[in-house]
Amino acid sequence: MNSSGPRDNRIDLAIQKMIGLNRAHPVTTQQVRVAFENAQLRVEHNLVRNAATFEETLALCIALPDEAQCVAVTIPVLSDGRLLLLGRYRYPVGRWSIEFPRAMCQTIDSGWRQPAEENLLKDAGLQADNWRLLGAVQVDPALMSTSALVILAEDCAGLQEKAFDDAELIAGSVALTGEELDELVRRGEVVCGVTLAALCLYRAQLQAR
Repeated sequence: MNSSGPRDNRIDLAIQKMIGLNRAHPVTTQQVRVAFENAQLRVEHNLVRNAATFEETLALCIALPDEAQCVAVTIPVLSDGRLLLLGRYRYPVGRWSIEFPRAMCQTIDSGWRQPAEENLLKDAGLQADNWRLLGAVQVDPALMSTSALVILAEDCAGLQEKAFDDAELIAGSVALTGEELDELVRRGEVVCGVTLAALCLYRAQLQAR
């Protein structure tokens, strides 16, 4: 059931006026400078020009070497409606992170489903009957060109208590109701940006049903 009411065209008009298709790109790339690249990552420090001021400066862009690849974050929903999250150690921030499972996948066709299924089984011991692509979010558009697909896995089953995974640095998993997850977010215990963005998209889609 759609509880959001009729679409407000004023919002569409405001967005169109602000960043519509007829608005020119304000920055052009003058020179691509690859600062670092390996099989997992490409870092560009490009020379760019402001189209209005003609001022040239350097801009950082982080991307995946393979443009057909992206991050895929899966929202596992158990048969009782609870959401499953993992406890995973993240070296860059030097702390444990409570987050949805994620994997690398292909953006073309349905290339996201198989790696998402395999990753959910490997990391959480779950299999899902229903899979659906909800959309995509930009991981950090100020620095990265990488997108993250948001995938819904419904009616998950097969959850088992898993020991600490030394290879993946996963301490285990926790199943939470929506209210319990909100409480962890309010307390600052769920701070993974991709997880929070995926949760926001999931709830927006849920309201539109």
